[in-house]
Amino acid sequence: MNLCAHASHFYDPLIPDNNLYWQSFPIFHVGMAPGDFGGTLFFVLGQGLGDHVNGLRILHELQLRFPRATCIVYGDRRWEEILRRMEDVRIRWYPKALDPRTGKGTNDPYALTHAVIRKEIGRLEGGAFLALDHFPMPDRHARGETTLEAISRSIGMPLGTEARPYFPFHSEDKRWAEGFLKDHSLEAGGFVVLAPFSWPNKMWPKDRFVALADWLYQERNLRSVIVSYPEIGGFDSPGGVLATDLSLGQIGGLLSMAGAFVGLDSGPSHLAAAFDLPMAVIFVERGTIPFEVRALSPWALHVVEGFVSPERDPSLNTVCRTIAFLLDHRPRIPEMRPVCPACLRPAHFVTGVTSAGPVFMCVCGMRILSEKEEGDFFLSSSLKKGADGQEASRRGDSRLEVDISSDLGTLSSTKHMDTVLEAGIYETVTCRLSRVPPDSRSSRDGDRASRQSLIWSQDGLVFWMRRNGYGLGAVRREGEGSYLVYQFFKEKIGTGGCPKGGAIRIPWSEGTLRLAHRSDYLAWFSFERWGRFEDLVGIVKSLNALGYHRDAVRVAWVAVRARLSLRSIRWLLKALYYRVIRGDKSF
Repeated sequence: MNLCAHASHFYDPLIPDNNLYWQSFPIFHVGMAPGDFGGTLFFVLGQGLGDHVNGLRILHELQLRFPRATCIVYGDRRWEEILRRMEDVRIRWYPKALDPRTGKGTNDPYALTHAVIRKEIGRLEGGAFLALDHFPMPDRHARGETTLEAISRSIGMPLGTEARPYFPFHSEDKRWAEGFLKDHSLEAGGFVVLAPFSWPNKMWPKDRFVALADWLYQERNLRSVIVSYPEIGGFDSPGGVLATDLSLGQIGGLLSMAGAFVGLDSGPSHLAAAFDLPMAVIFVERGTIPFEVRALSPWALHVVEGFVSPERDPSLNTVCRTIAFLLDHRPRIPEMRPVCPACLRPAHFVTGVTSAGPVFMCVCGMRILSEKEEGDFFLSSSLKKGADGQEASRRGDSRLEVDISSDLGTLSSTKHMDTVLEAGIYETVTCRLSRVPPDSRSSRDGDRASRQSLIWSQDGLVFWMRRNGYGLGAVRREGEGSYLVYQFFKEKIGTGGCPKGGAIRIPWSEGTLRLAHRSDYLAWFSFERWGRFEDLVGIVKSLNALGYHRDAVRVAWVAVRARLSLRSIRWLLKALYYRVIRGDKSF
């Protein structure tokens, strides 16, 4: 079952289900093409290894659906090996992108590519489309989508639970791996692949990888194959086998026989995701939203401790406990990840550990401390008085007040509140959410904090109330900013229930978003737990590129008021230019 589909009703349909244009290129759309389509499809793969194996998934799926189409693929020569394995494609190369090993290459390898493709599409007069490029959808942030999910949705081919990178695996790869295992006295499933090399700003300290290999060997009786470049240097661990400068096929062969994988936010993690093996991905760099670039696999957990902790690097303990969870639940990892009670999506991320195990976090920011349920729920005295819907109806009481931290601290209390809200008695619900972490609260609240299995986020609260039929009306701060109070209205179609229009101020990251339309929060924004003001400009760029110029101007104003900078001002001026000077119309 695709749990993510359950969250789709949180979002109004933003991108029309027909052909789009991106920077004047016609984008291919699966739903608009006949099954015998025999035109030309252009694919411009991203410059990294991860971009290539994710892009190959879209290429492979379109080849299956439209075998008569001519596929022209632009790629980076660093990954020539896997591109040469693809059948029935015409391969072209763009200039080499910037390489972390040499520091050479270009940050803009696509410029000449786009000029050539534009001419060819014009010459083919309607029979050619752009099927893949870096046209990220502007609503992907609000949806918490990866780039692969967003692009596949934009061409009318949502992949759902089948969303994976694609690696063209050959039988020769496995035979080579079998020989490697024999030479190093390794057994299939009895070793872990470690990939410790990436850009300097993404690398976890080498000494922690060495300590991780020691832990795997001593505590789990698992040896480690360290797949890397010679630049990594020696790897002094009794359980480690250093394997440098392997081909991509050889790495694939090892992954096909490994018991687990541990890597970074880099290409090898996406390669591993194509093999459905237990994997832990360590995020160090905070400049990229993890959900946007995570390796798509239901067998993966992503360690993002640095996003909720003052420490930049995730701790060795957190990584080891995450791998222990993966190894202990190896046959059923997709089912063992907790499901967010707010938005019903699986929790892919790990923010730390407790004595019970990893602390999981959903893309909406909800944290689940453990799978152990306390077996009861605790309601505040004010809530107990109005928890019975029939009693509230007799009193004529249409308002409900909820203290999230104390009233909804466990899964059982949240489920109980679902039944209360489903009764439809309450017209307005006021929710009080603490901004103070549970371990920082007073001793008076210590007992309740220790019993919490849920730590709510703003997005989780908004999603949860939306799922129960309530729209956000207003937010205010209390207690010198330590509490946020959210007012929700029962949504009534055609009767003026929840005010869908109108301005609203939304706490976001370390500041505030001032929105002209409150409905914009689930349209273009959210991702408050991960928020960086620099990322707001990316939404403006995507809106402009797709021709949503009216929305681009509105979002650009939000970005400028949230963080005044030369970059945000420049994109506001661009949005105004397209909307006012050129008079382009939005969809």
